[in-house]
Amino acid sequence: MIAAIVATSVFATTFISGIYTVSDANKFAISRVEHELKTEVKIIFATPVSDKVIKV
Repeated sequence: MIAAIVATSVFATTFISGIYTVSDANKFAISRVEHELKTEVKIIFATPVSDKVIKV
């Protein structure tokens, strides 16, 4: 009986520490995606007026 309780306790501790590892990995991935989503994109159009002049 005591062996079963000890085995269950060890399994639960391993499982819970694994959950924290997955949670930390998710937080890191989200922080990287958040940085990419905050990137600003500006599109500039240019039209050639002549051979030497471009209108922006």
